Amino acid sequence: RRSSDLGRALGSIVAKYKSHKYMGYSTYTKLFDSCVCPVMEYASGVWGYRNYSKINTVQHRAARSFLGVHRFTPTLALEGDMGWLIPKYRRWLQILRLWNRLVNMSDDRLTKHIFVNDYYLSMSNFENWCTNVYRILLVLHKDDLFYERQPCDVDSALQSFFAIQEEQWKKAIDQKPKLRFYKMFKSKLVAENYVKYNLTPSQRSIIAQFRAGILPLNIETGRFRNIKLEDRICTLCDQHEVESELHFLFECSCYNHLRQPWLQNICNSHMLFREMSTKEKLCILFDKSHRSTAKFILNCFNHRKDQLFQKS
Repeated sequence: RRSSDLGRALGSIVAKYKSHKYMGYSTYTKLFDSCVCPVMEYASGVWGYRNYSKINTVQHRAARSFLGVHRFTPTLALEGDMGWLIPKYRRWLQILRLWNRLVNMSDDRLTKHIFVNDYYLSMSNFENWCTNVYRILLVLHKDDLFYERQPCDVDSALQSFFAIQEEQWKKAIDQKPKLRFYKMFKSKLVAENYVKYNLTPSQRSIIAQFRAGILPLNIETGRFRNIKLEDRICTLCDQHEVESELHFLFECSCYNHLRQPWLQNICNSHMLFREMSTKEKLCILFDKSHRSTAKFILNCFNHRKDQLFQKS
């Protein structure tokens, strides 16, 4: 029931997004927080401790719709580029808000009597709502607040949850070979500039696909054809190299006529660009020069499709 309600709520904001082609990140996020999250988190202060995959899926769908990527996009890339707090920690904040409300409630309230009874049951190793509160506070290293029945600073908890999510996200990325290119330049769990600043939907989509390693270059399509990595050669040039993201961006001679003016503009803004390491170059291209980089990738990919069509 809740997942179907979430689907309808998400569908309404996606429809608004598609009808306003230049809706920005802040507006889209505000719509998501205002229209989807109230449904997603309704009464979650009571039930929200566990992880729910269907709710996670809704947030991933919202991110995919904004970035313009398909459903096989790695969720770690979605989380990294959008910079949203994951649903589990959003619900944990709701639990802490309810905890604060209960500990501050006057003792003559029936609800307070029920809470106190629940609290003492948890102290006797009984699994209940207060037990979940204790586990959350333990994660935050604030279990003393549980024993003292004191309120928790929700703003501080929010920052802590972001830090915990970022640490878990970094560890997960290191275990994903598919994100070999992504982790060369992405190290912080924050919304990217190409996401926050208004690109056209096609520009945002192409750069999101390229960063996440899902743009249909041979290094990606070869996985589905069971071709060995070293045999996923670029067919548009005679360099006999794997058609990877780095080859596409910096090396393939097929795009030299597009690459030279693009790189010249980058070098005019960053004098030492050519002497930088690959990681430093990628950070500049995706962070400082995301608009021109998106245009370059889009132009190159369209040129690639034309060349492949002519060969076929």
